[in-house]
Amino acid sequence: MSIPESPEPDRLAKYRHVLGDVRNYEELQAVLAVAGELAGGPAVLAEMLRRSGAGQDAAGPVTCMTVDAWALRCGESVDWLVPGLIPRRHMTLLVGAQKSGKSTLLRNLIAAVTTRGDFLGRPAEHGAAVYLALEEHPGMVVGHLRALGADLSRVIVPTTTRTLDYQDADGKTQRTEETTVVTDMQAIEDVVRRERPLLLAVDPLVKLVRIRDWNAYEQVYAALDPLLRLALVYGVAVVVVHHSGKNAADRENVGHRAVGSVALPSVVMTTLSMTKRGDVRVLENEGRGTDDIGKLVLTYDPASGRMEAAGTYAELASQRAAETLLDAAEAHGGPFTRPELLDAVDGNRQDLHRGFNSLVGAGRFARVSGAGRKGDPFRYELVNAGSAGSAGSASYGGSDGSRGMPTRSGRGSELLEPPELAELAELAEPETPSFDPYAEEDSPR
Repeated sequence: MSIPESPEPDRLAKYRHVLGDVRNYEELQAVLAVAGELAGGPAVLAEMLRRSGAGQDAAGPVTCMTVDAWALRCGESVDWLVPGLIPRRHMTLLVGAQKSGKSTLLRNLIAAVTTRGDFLGRPAEHGAAVYLALEEHPGMVVGHLRALGADLSRVIVPTTTRTLDYQDADGKTQRTEETTVVTDMQAIEDVVRRERPLLLAVDPLVKLVRIRDWNAYEQVYAALDPLLRLALVYGVAVVVVHHSGKNAADRENVGHRAVGSVALPSVVMTTLSMTKRGDVRVLENEGRGTDDIGKLVLTYDPASGRMEAAGTYAELASQRAAETLLDAAEAHGGPFTRPELLDAVDGNRQDLHRGFNSLVGAGRFARVSGAGRKGDPFRYELVNAGSAGSAGSASYGGSDGSRGMPTRSGRGSELLEPPELAELAELAEPETPSFDPYAEEDSPR
């Protein structure tokens, strides 16, 4: 059998890609028909592919080096697209249920990267982004990015256009053009090589990679390997959007919330998980070398489509508990003990204790009597927001019409902790802006 010595590289790559996508007998027949272009037919094609595969995987001679030399060659430190949150030269998995806000959050990241802006309060590296929006309507995408203030000239969408013939209502043949986002990995790599973006955003992953069984570890790992290689070779941050499984929010392990095999969290460096908890959206993360953001509450501005970090879920729960306790204290009308007030309202006991502590620390609940022991508990009374004395550096109430919810000057919604029952109030959380809950009807996708 005569084998060509120098097959055309472009055509050979095309054959390899097509064969990798064969899923049924009909597609195999089509591939064999294509093979008829070669003298010798399918047998020659098979031998060419076998030879080229061996050549593609071939490496240079083995070199032994010490671990410090290896780290120096490959880079000792992590390059970040968003410090402590989204790495370059690796993959990030963004998972969540439908309508949880995954796509909205991804476009917020794109806007931050293209405009030298902040992403959830962290500075993003400035550069171009390749965006594979495989489900979204182009008009909606550009409208959202424009509202976010993204630099549209730096948002690159690789597309392909083909001509289609169809029959109209009168039976006449009409011709139209269909433009779709590219899903061919070789074409995507060519775009990344040419444009040198800092971010490759894929939404959703299931539309880019073809996997017969998402629960099959080897299939998932093999399908994601080209994306991982692309990230490593070109220094790009690859962020892929994927759906979460049923009852994902109940799974403590953030990485295991994605639909499919555990290969998904194994391949990526970090996983971001979007969940809904009541009327708020919460972002959690898990990864190697990334910061632990806890349960981060996100606000959403429907006018701009912007998402912002707004403190932790524990802080929000404490704030709402404090609101409930203020109402109960106003209704009570006189001095009260902590158990009396907490028994008068519904809610999580720990959140209520934290809320009570924060109100004491902010000067809204003033201790008026008692020794703090059995038979003689502390008694408190409500202090009006306009006349409450300053407690340390607390600020509250005033001309803006607020209820005097406890905050610390310059530190947004961080709650204060009084000395009593301090063990019930684990309030050491990152500095964050005040929480501004968004309406359900304005929910992002």
